Amino acid sequence: MDEGAQTVCSRREEARMHVHLATPGGFRFAQTDEWSVAPWAGFPTLNRPEPPRQWHFTATTRERAARRRIAAVMAVDAEAEVRAGPEADSVRVSARLDGAAVHFMIHLQPGATPAIEGELRPPTGPPDPIRGP
Repeated sequence: MDEGAQTVCSRREEARMHVHLATPGGFRFAQTDEWSVAPWAGFPTLNRPEPPRQWHFTATTRERAARRRIAAVMAVDAEAEVRAGPEADSVRVSARLDGAAVHFMIHLQPGATPAIEGELRPPTGPPDPIRGP
């Protein structure tokens, strides 16, 4: 968890998922292994040991807004370069996988159209456009 970089890494055995979160103003991060509701709550006669603790992550926006877009770029067992724009109103993503390259931009302003645009460049052949709602 790196609040300064707005990234989280989740691990399970050898697998890794890197998540970059973005929204104007950014997020505050928190992590706990406490239960929000005890697993045995409401079952006073339950006679079992407490289950193993689990880690829970929370991201809270630093600024209030009537409307907002949030981007979560997730790279599973891969590396992606993620950069927030200078005004934090866009996110640029570049990644490579199996010889293909993907480059796209996510626009964070509410109502911006398109929300996502870019291209996928396969190892051979012409690039494919990426354009989202």
